[in-house]
Amino acid sequence: MDAGQEPNGVWSTLVRRQTPQVEAFACREYLEGSAILRLPDDRLPSLEELESVITPRTGWRLRRTPIRYSDALPWYRHFGRKTFLVTDYMRSWHELDFTPEPDMFHDIFGHLPFLVLPEYTSLLVVENPATSSPGLAFLFATIGHFGEDGYLEFWQGLVANDVKVVSDWETAFYTEFSRWGGERPIVVSYASSPPVDLIFAEEPMDTPVTAAVVSDGSCFRQIEFVGVLKGTKNRDLAEAWVDFMLSKIFQEDLPLQMFVFPVNPDAHLQPEFVNFLVEPEQTAFVSPEDIATHREEWIEAWTEVVLR
Repeated sequence: MDAGQEPNGVWSTLVRRQTPQVEAFACREYLEGSAILRLPDDRLPSLEELESVITPRTGWRLRRTPIRYSDALPWYRHFGRKTFLVTDYMRSWHELDFTPEPDMFHDIFGHLPFLVLPEYTSLLVVENPATSSPGLAFLFATIGHFGEDGYLEFWQGLVANDVKVVSDWETAFYTEFSRWGGERPIVVSYASSPPVDLIFAEEPMDTPVTAAVVSDGSCFRQIEFVGVLKGTKNRDLAEAWVDFMLSKIFQEDLPLQMFVFPVNPDAHLQPEFVNFLVEPEQTAFVSPEDIATHREEWIEAWTEVVLR
């Protein structure tokens, strides 16, 4: 940073004031990253010298921005490309104890020590949308959240951060997910996964040890269908089977067998399913018409970015 006398003085004062607090109360990961980054205490470091430590270790890059508080969407788009935004704004002497907006000290001293740690790469396993319905649902969620012009940037960031792609949910959840002995602590799954975790635990537990991310726009509503094939020779039997699947007794068995919601409003939901299921307030949305028109095109574009 090409900083003047005042920003350098403010930085130096803040570092020397905060360092004893950090040494006493910061988490192990922060302390490890800080020891590697070795921020100077007498001047503002340049982004180039910070990148010289961070980028070779984890691939993260830094970018200056005149915006003091970035909107969420462009912020996460940069995150998706493994780029961390550092504001040009630096608090003044009269704001030493508090600044209403994140400043350069906040961004560099508070966040960057974590970016040198390889523990924050190779965390996620996803399913291939061409072969897996939850994988396809997650692809739709990224399209609904970032838009057709932005979703591939998000996936490029995941690739840069060593996302792992498998063909099906069973492999992702029971082989790659760290809950069941794998190496990936984040998995694309269902909001009903925590009840699964509780019910099928090897030892009895009171609460699940996993949780679902259901923030706005992070989930896609997946609907399972049953239908009758056109031209079937056993239409009466097929319709009777569909009627049975819609019956109260069948629908009440669904939540703890397939871990999906029943469609029959009279079906009773079991406490194990209800108590530990978190429903998203706002799901990502892609219209059925757009899905029908562009699904294969989106999957092919995803394949080019992620697998080739």
